[in-house]
Amino acid sequence: VLEHIRYAYIQTDGQWAAGNRRIRGRPAPVEAVEAALRVDASRALMIDVLNDAWASITAEDWNDVIDARVTAAFAHVTQETASAVTDIYHFLGASIIHQSNVLQRCLRDVHGATQHLYASNEAYEVHGLQLILGASGGEK
Repeated sequence: VLEHIRYAYIQTDGQWAAGNRRIRGRPAPVEAVEAALRVDASRALMIDVLNDAWASITAEDWNDVIDARVTAAFAHVTQETASAVTDIYHFLGASIIHQSNVLQRCLRDVHGATQHLYASNEAYEVHGLQLILGASGGEK
């Protein structure tokens, strides 16, 4: 992510480096680093969840709780990444709105992914019910 931000920064002739742009009252470079870290944290979460899921699959121990955790993690990662890419877009401005710009494609693709049912609030609802009711579905 940081390499893409660096590329876009170079394309804008460093217009936001000297504090020219502020997001939520903070210097844009601070927001850029935080956005990149949110993407990195999301990636780490997804890797962790998928490693656990793979272990369950290979042990033939797949269950509703694991399924709900994978679904909720996907929804969270998708929403968090979309938020981070949107933040980057806001402080880089119109300079990235070109078909050839990788950040423009990231913005389009990640917001497209947020429209998928698997990345919706329903994913959280299913995971939340699994946490509240337990692996067996519990009693109401």
